[in-house]
Amino acid sequence: MLIGIVAMTESGLIGKGDGLPWHIPDDLRFFRKLTEGKTLVAGRNTWENMPRFENRKFVLYTRSLDLEQTENLRSVSTVEEIVNLAFAEEEYYLIGGAFMFKIFGHLCNYFYVTKVLEDEYTTFTGDVYFPTKILATNYNLVSAVPHRDESTGIDLAFELYENKRSR
Repeated sequence: MLIGIVAMTESGLIGKGDGLPWHIPDDLRFFRKLTEGKTLVAGRNTWENMPRFENRKFVLYTRSLDLEQTENLRSVSTVEEIVNLAFAEEEYYLIGGAFMFKIFGHLCNYFYVTKVLEDEYTTFTGDVYFPTKILATNYNLVSAVPHRDESTGIDLAFELYENKRSR
């Protein structure tokens, strides 16, 4: 089973350079809770620019298979290898980046979206966007839980989407 997970603004902003445009502790805890002990699927750039998480394995989609394969890291180079994850019994979490969401986002059984809400006092800038059409076209919103990050005061909505083909 392939499950997408992303934090984004309502306009789809997900990144700034090689990182996130924000630091929201409650979203990071949400991500950790969902993915701990699971296998994360990422593109090489995302993988190279993120912290190394304990208790997680990685499937890395890359054209260059020059990375040493380990117990916690497996490199794949074909679309078919990623497509097969959508039909596996094990849970795989697609975490990005934008290219990975664009190519494989429609295959996810579910999508967890942390919607980062902007207002006149809280705005974010960046240069990497989630292809929001994927959610609108392929998914139904199942739930949306409003939340305010205590340490930053940033308003969020933890949303769950189900792929329309799953029904």
